[in-house]
Amino acid sequence: MTPMTPPPMFGIFHICFVLAGTVSAVLLAKCAAKLPEASRIRLFGLIGWGMALSEAGKQLFYFYIVNGRQFDWWIFPFQLCSVPMYLCILLPAVRSKKVQTSICTFFATYSLFGAVMALLWPEDMLRPYLLMTLHAFLWHLVLLFVAMTVIFSGMADFSVRGFLYASLIFYGLALIATFINIFGWRHPSLPGSYPDMFYITPYVMTTQPVVRAVAETIGIIPADILYLLSISLFSGLICRMLGRVPR
Repeated sequence: MTPMTPPPMFGIFHICFVLAGTVSAVLLAKCAAKLPEASRIRLFGLIGWGMALSEAGKQLFYFYIVNGRQFDWWIFPFQLCSVPMYLCILLPAVRSKKVQTSICTFFATYSLFGAVMALLWPEDMLRPYLLMTLHAFLWHLVLLFVAMTVIFSGMADFSVRGFLYASLIFYGLALIATFINIFGWRHPSLPGSYPDMFYITPYVMTTQPVVRAVAETIGIIPADILYLLSISLFSGLICRMLGRVPR
């Protein structure tokens, strides 16, 4: 398959796709929020399996077509916007209401923040293959749909305690991401490929512009810690704003 010139950020494709997709995601979320809670949880589970199938297709595409049968650690599916796939699959199997609520709060705060930022600044999503570009945009619009369904249906806990439980999930996942980053660095596959899950690899400065500038001043690991804390800060602001919205 011949690569193409990726669409530009803030071009017609980017702006129109995000606007149309956002409106669609919100309208569909309003409809899904009217379903019984058990049905919504099953829906999230189905969405998770659908995301897993699409991710498997993406991995096979890069492995066989793009990278000549070599695995690319850079696209390993464990970024902030990848982990909702696993949580959606896990959610129907969770019997604890508290854990279910914590996962849903994660969707409505951390996952929502990650999806919105990626859609607003999709530099890494505008790829030289149309199918992969569409996959990336649709993926983040699905995250937006899940988050808005949680918000409209009241499945999240926007109290301080609720956000702290969601933050425990976030930092637990960040710890797993760190282990993947260390393992992949020591066991590379595609030449020049290394994992940067959650953009916190301890070996290389992140590609995130602002955090990279900070890393050049104070070092990679302190910058990574500040990066995680900044995500929590903005996700916490989302939680606080949503907690003030009348139900």
